[in-house]
Amino acid sequence: MSAVETPQTIFFELERRRLAAARAGDIAALAQLLHDDFMFIHSNGRIDGRDDYLQLLASGNLTYREMDGTDHHLVHANADMGIVRSRVSLIADYRGTRITVTALVVAVWIFTVSQWRAVTTQSTTIP
Repeated sequence: MSAVETPQTIFFELERRRLAAARAGDIAALAQLLHDDFMFIHSNGRIDGRDDYLQLLASGNLTYREMDGTDHHLVHANADMGIVRSRVSLIADYRGTRITVTALVVAVWIFTVSQWRAVTTQSTTIP
């Protein structure tokens, strides 16, 4: 017996997969999840496009040591788009500096051709 797919289960699983791929440094898996026009607005205000973000991870200049997404909330969902708000806690090495961040993250997913892809994520640090 398989679980019934609801908008919540679909989008929460997509977010789980996105975070897991980033944490593992799995560039191929992450590339499949990110739209060509993907934009990541980091908690420090830095903005990376898809290729820049993937290159940052592939180069080792950004390595996630720990990353946990919790408190997922489906803000909106329809057949073409989903918006998820989560709380993400992470420890990362960024260009040789260890950073620890707890942030609210909003991820926007769109359906393209045959799959869901993240088109943007915005991370805001929780003081």
